[in-house]
Amino acid sequence: MRVDRLSFRQFRNITEIDFTPGPVLNYFVGDNAQGKTSIIEGIFHISTLRSFRTATTLDLIQRGHESAQLEAHVSSISGKTSQKNLKVRLSKGHRQLTLNEKQVSPSKFVGQVRTVVFSPESLGAIKFGPDLRRELVDQAVYQISSEAPLAFTRFSKALRQRNACLKQIKMGLIVPNKGRGILESLDAGFLQAATEITFLRLRFLDTILPHAQETLSLIMGEKCSLEFAYESHDEPWKERNLEAIHQRLKDEILDSSRRISEEALGVTLTGPHRHDLSFLFNGNDSRIFCSQGQQRALILSFKIAEIVYHGKAFESYPLLLLDDVLSEFDEKKRRFLVDFLRAHNAQTFLTTTDHTQVLQGCSVFHVEAGRLKT
Repeated sequence: MRVDRLSFRQFRNITEIDFTPGPVLNYFVGDNAQGKTSIIEGIFHISTLRSFRTATTLDLIQRGHESAQLEAHVSSISGKTSQKNLKVRLSKGHRQLTLNEKQVSPSKFVGQVRTVVFSPESLGAIKFGPDLRRELVDQAVYQISSEAPLAFTRFSKALRQRNACLKQIKMGLIVPNKGRGILESLDAGFLQAATEITFLRLRFLDTILPHAQETLSLIMGEKCSLEFAYESHDEPWKERNLEAIHQRLKDEILDSSRRISEEALGVTLTGPHRHDLSFLFNGNDSRIFCSQGQQRALILSFKIAEIVYHGKAFESYPLLLLDDVLSEFDEKKRRFLVDFLRAHNAQTFLTTTDHTQVLQGCSVFHVEAGRLKT
């Protein structure tokens, strides 16, 4: 997969850009707050219709403007040659998607371009909290599985409905017994959506684990053990089939003490939005026992395993988006990543404030005040 041309208008702090990226390594160089990360975020949004920085669509539209537009011309480099034109137009309360000039649904749009993103947030996922670890997995699952976009949409809707009911019970706006009856009617849809998300996450983690283990040993220069411990309510998940996952979620949501807590707090305490992931390094929880360098090696292994999975599953590598992260790696990890990128010939987009990090033979774009400078 290759991006042949990109065009952004009024997206984040980008006023207007229109350019042809290089086939392999592309550097965006400039001071902070000039629009480098917005370019990476724009490519990611074309891929996923999501952001790795905000959950609010209005934040993506440049201040003082009513709309934003992203456009990408993409070509396939494996199998049958094909070209696609993808366009996203964002405005207040509305999003228009076109594929080859025909309006399409989000489910038809997501997956046309696949990406793997490295950001400061992803590198800090082990250290800083479960939200980032869940997002680490969901970014991958959302693109790899064709069922994922609809599953996430269904779960978000079911969670909002359930939380709204719990909030009404907490505030005394609804009689508790009536509220519990409403909750019971909502639980079937909620559990179905929660089961799908949990199943997709576990399947993905099981699939990439061997690749991540192998990569970690290569990075560390010695044989290392890596395990993913997926957990809820401090208990690991051993369940793998849909029926067993559904039953465990049902048992958790019907737990009487948890129900009491939910009504008191006004929020849902069971489901994939509360799950966590631990990286076990040589049998130990990396949050506690690993140095920052080891934690970053674990994330690097996870991301490279994700890239390898893409290559095997789709017979082409995803676009790689690196937002100011090379400086976060020591020389050994940085060299490992760069050698991997060059060996696999994947089109890569990197941001940096440091001109000395730019490698020879790369396409270099200077970003200033939301525009590209020659």
